[in-house]
Amino acid sequence: NIPRILLSNAGLKIFFNINEPDSLEYAVKSITGVSTSDKEIAVSTALRSLKTMEYVLDIAGFNKVFIAKNPYINP
Repeated sequence: NIPRILLSNAGLKIFFNINEPDSLEYAVKSITGVSTSDKEIAVSTALRSLKTMEYVLDIAGFNKVFIAKNPYINP
């Protein structure tokens, strides 16, 4: 695990598909912070549903989470 202080100060966070429960909870909390359960459910569902080369971006200063795909690599 990455220390929470480092993760909370990161300007850019990238997450790939996560299915392991502890890692999923850790990632969801790092993205949503203190949030509503609806946002946590949405982020959790997105992280579990990512396909190959898709990832979730959380950028400091934006109140949004982005789902992106690498267009240059074909699996």
